[in-house]
Amino acid sequence: ATPFPTHTPTPTSTPRPLPTAGPVPLDNADFDNLMPNRIPGWEWYAYVNYQSGETDPQNSFAEPVFTPADDSVRQINGSTLKVETIRWLKFRTWVHQTVTVTAGSTVQFSIKVNAFSSLDRLIVKAGVDPTGQPHCDNVRWGETWNINQDDGIITLTSPRVIVAAMEDKNTPTPTVTPDPLERETPAPVEPEEETEILGQVTICFYAEPTYPHINNAAFFDQAQLIAIPPR
Repeated sequence: ATPFPTHTPTPTSTPRPLPTAGPVPLDNADFDNLMPNRIPGWEWYAYVNYQSGETDPQNSFAEPVFTPADDSVRQINGSTLKVETIRWLKFRTWVHQTVTVTAGSTVQFSIKVNAFSSLDRLIVKAGVDPTGQPHCDNVRWGETWNINQDDGIITLTSPRVIVAAMEDKNTPTPTVTPDPLERETPAPVEPEEETEILGQVTICFYAEPTYPHINNAAFFDQAQLIAIPPR
């Protein structure tokens, strides 16, 4: 019998698995290995208008001091970040970290906090910048809380935002205008692979006492960023 010719199948690419919803790895989310004014994996800045001398208590902001919480009552889950400043002065500070995430993902940042004040309360909030700027100026903030030791541990959350794609800063390669009289053998069409487009987000948290007194401190721990991939 004459064998029939067999059809050679067209090669196909292996589909790329879609990213699944879940936590995005953060650098030092649990605030380990803290040293005075050094938070590994995180950056911080502050509004400071006081150096020394006479003060205007309600409007004088000193440089914040970052240390590990040394009181087990204030520790949230082991090593905990403590933020405070000089007695009878206020502080105003932002702590942030930039993370790479799939563009188009919906993300939400959360962090646990408690506070102690010898007189009043502290203002705290958490937010996220979907464009990944290296500061907190463009952050979309979640609910602002005024808390002290009576409120226990609070979970701050940012709004849900969609991650923007990173800007492509590469210079495009110049192309040659083809000669209409030239003819070439068409190249075989390769199946296109799904390419993951990356973006960046900046997660931030903020603290400030409402009133200067002997002791005002905020305590932060267990930062988390949840991402839901684009559909």
